[in-house]
Amino acid sequence: QDKTVRLPVSLLGFNQMALVSWPGEVFVEHGLALKKLFPKTQLLIAELIDADDAGYVPTRESFRYGGYEVSCANLMPGSGERLVEVAATMLREFQRRGTENAE
Repeated sequence: QDKTVRLPVSLLGFNQMALVSWPGEVFVEHGLALKKLFPKTQLLIAELIDADDAGYVPTRESFRYGGYEVSCANLMPGSGERLVEVAATMLREFQRRGTENAE
């Protein structure tokens, strides 16, 4: 079934540091993907924030292999990658605004 679910993603930033919070038990690969996109930013990623119903958030690749977390996942494949995209958009906007304010 195609369902849309809204999950909170939050960002708290200061200079070149940022705290990103995600709902659910997010696989570490998602955090590493975000950190790879922003190598000059010190990122702290918090999970299990603001939503109990997200459950496990596996990588798209993990769904191919199965396992406990995948079988218990409440979200569709690609949802974790979408969380990375949303956080990346937020970080880019944060950095853009910081650059504007510095000028």
